[in-house]
Amino acid sequence: MASLGSDMLDAFVRSILINRNNRLAAPIY
Repeated sequence: MASLGSDMLDAFVRSILINRNNRLAAPIY
């Protein structure tokens, strides 16, 4: 139930981290 919101938050945080570390973007996905 709460996993949906957590997933969206996690994706949002990962998006920001990827933008800050473009070099590590490939291995994440």
